[in-house]
Amino acid sequence: MSSRRTSSKRWKRNSDETAPPLSLNGRHMHIGVLKLTLFLGEAQSLKDKRRILNGLKDRIRNRFNASVAEVGGQDVHQRAEVAVAAVSGDGQYLNGQLDAILDYVRRDALIVIAGHEIEVF
Repeated sequence: MSSRRTSSKRWKRNSDETAPPLSLNGRHMHIGVLKLTLFLGEAQSLKDKRRILNGLKDRIRNRFNASVAEVGGQDVHQRAEVAVAAVSGDGQYLNGQLDAILDYVRRDALIVIAGHEIEVF
């Protein structure tokens, strides 16, 4: 498989500024979502895809303390849509954490990122 990476679209709410925080019981919080469209060239079956994605999801959960779920492409063995969600009291920290997760996924040799979006509420 080629290690060629495709260019991805990136979108952040309020460009480089952090979004105004949400409030719950007087405490402010930011909620960030990273949506990834992935190509899994090594997956020859849905079982291979599940093995690759479960490993990736477990590593993200353990390393970044973020929630991860496959949200699309469940019936296609070489394509997946994965969403990562995190909450923080600091919007800049949250943007940095989502960027770090994106970089972490980029370094995985079995996965090519076909597209991604970041949104912070």
